[in-house]
Amino acid sequence: MTEPIDINAPHLVGKYLELSDDGTELAIPPRDEHLTAAEDTDEELAAEALPEACDVVVTEDGNPTYAWFFLTNRGTTDATVTIERSWTYQNRRRRDTAQHRLYPGQHKNVFNMPRRQDPRCRIIRCR
Repeated sequence: MTEPIDINAPHLVGKYLELSDDGTELAIPPRDEHLTAAEDTDEELAAEALPEACDVVVTEDGNPTYAWFFLTNRGTTDATVTIERSWTYQNRRRRDTAQHRLYPGQHKNVFNMPRRQDPRCRIIRCR
């Protein structure tokens, strides 16, 4: 049996989140602000070409049980980046989008999710 998620863990304190009925899965990624609901999808994330002028990358960090995704602006100007995040919830893929503004050199945590929910993150728009 999967253990319940500890909502008092340091990386979840003060975040908006929604758990499954048994408390073992996150229905939405933990957030600093309350946004619109995520949607179910059967589509896989497809790679899209980004403008060459966009020098922002997604990197993944974490540990064996939890994934943290970061955006890093390697450019010399501010960047407005839209990301798509996806994960598995009750055996279905879910996804949402979020927009972030990054100054040059900024490294920002944008998505956290247990690895058992197969989290993924990609940039879909950058300007």
